[in-house]
Amino acid sequence: MRALGVLGAVAALLAAYLLFFDHDPRDGAPPAAQPLLVRFDRGSVRRIAVAQAGQPAFALVHAADGGWRLQPQDLPADRSAVADLLDAFAQAESRRTADLSAAAAGLSPPRVSVSIEDARGVSEVRLGNADASGSGVFAQVGAAAAVRVAPRRLLELAERPAAALRDTHPAPPPVKVASPPPKPDRSPTVLDFAHFDVRELRRIGTRGTLEARSPDGETWSSQPPADPRAIARVVSALGNLQAAAWLPKPPAGRPELVLEVSVQPPGEPAPIVHTVDVWPNCVAETKNAGAFRVAQPLCDDLRLDPASAR
Repeated sequence: MRALGVLGAVAALLAAYLLFFDHDPRDGAPPAAQPLLVRFDRGSVRRIAVAQAGQPAFALVHAADGGWRLQPQDLPADRSAVADLLDAFAQAESRRTADLSAAAAGLSPPRVSVSIEDARGVSEVRLGNADASGSGVFAQVGAAAAVRVAPRRLLELAERPAAALRDTHPAPPPVKVASPPPKPDRSPTVLDFAHFDVRELRRIGTRGTLEARSPDGETWSSQPPADPRAIARVVSALGNLQAAAWLPKPPAGRPELVLEVSVQPPGEPAPIVHTVDVWPNCVAETKNAGAFRVAQPLCDDLRLDPASAR
């Protein structure tokens, strides 16, 4: 009996130790929040596509004047409404995943799917049912199968009908301003830099993104692997970019190709980045020069895909 008493006392002491001393202060702490979209670039968004269950899909396209157009109706969109939608996705965080199938979470099919295209590519978020707390919504991001819990506000904003995103403010009457006479002495030169000052080339096309780097403008490494000679041809075309004819504005819609080149001239404290948007029919545009047509041989070099030329 005495032995049983001793064993009971030891067990009680051990239980007290585990209760009061062997305690991890992190137990019970909420998990750290993670951004829902890791590589989302709020400032470079070009297009937002929204597909709601049972409703026609629509898109919000960033216009050349800095505003937004509602497609396919081609109507002006409410800038503040678009800003609210982008801010919600830029700030969205997720603290946990849900042990649910996509069907149980309302994600197969989703209640609403939002695809956001920025300079880094396309990010897709699928939203399903609200969680049990009422403050979250089940979500999947990109090709990931994990069901995450995102802020309920994403669903509230993304489920708004296209009509709610229209700009209903009356547009001011156009002011008729006489067009200035064309400048006959306008130089055809759009870009002019030495190829050995180029440090990076980024090509964003319909087949994906190519990123190439060089320490001297002569030798190139890239991801995905590409033909260095083809990269050099694209860089040379950009460094000697000429306008065959100036245009009043670029074509409607998105460019099919975006070229970003980073140049580090001697004496410059930081690289200079030039961006050229290219449309079909050899039409291009830069921020400083505007829209212009490119001669066919130069256009062929600009449109060359080094990853396909291997």
